Amino acid sequence: MIKIIAPDIDGILLFPKFPKILEKSNAPWLSKTFPVFKKSALRAVELAEFITGIKYKVNQPLIDFLNHLRAGNGYPHIFLHSDRTAMGVKNVWKELSGLNLGEKDCVQIRGKKDERKKKNGIKKFLGTEAEILISPFIKPDKAALYPLMILAKEKGINPVEVLVIDDNHHFLKSARKLGFKIFPNLFINNNQEEAPDIFLHLLKNFTKTRAL
Repeated sequence: MIKIIAPDIDGILLFPKFPKILEKSNAPWLSKTFPVFKKSALRAVELAEFITGIKYKVNQPLIDFLNHLRAGNGYPHIFLHSDRTAMGVKNVWKELSGLNLGEKDCVQIRGKKDERKKKNGIKKFLGTEAEILISPFIKPDKAALYPLMILAKEKGINPVEVLVIDDNHHFLKSARKLGFKIFPNLFINNNQEEAPDIFLHLLKNFTKTRAL
């Protein structure tokens, strides 16, 4: 049974217009060996978003379905994960405003350890009731998943009851090694070029998930 759904912001809930930059920076050897390169690329994207005010296409069917799935009791919990900084999340927060997040949900952003003291300020900055978690690590480093692991443990939720949804297959492999369920399941569907539709996957599991 899925008790936490953890979708990525870019590529899952939103469709970014800078895919080549982000795709190149997602190479595991590059992110682990030269994490500063990816962070620099991400900062450049966030700055370009802020200056241009660019808007991204929203995966509205998925957002609507998640809201419907959680109507009434706010369950399963939503854990938004991203390599974006607080400013980067703010750039796209209006597009994500259709997703009903409450105090039991979480948004993970990229930041330094000392920024953890500013979590309440970031909540006000974004205008959200969701808990803010901050990680200095970037995907596909498995350490970027540690906040999710800690949160699940605090809630008494096993890793197999957490569904990580991402378009970075290196990150999904890291999630699977930590015991999380993943989507798309690259170890069942060997054709990575034709990943199954997320919405249909959740729809098929609607009754099972809603029964919690």
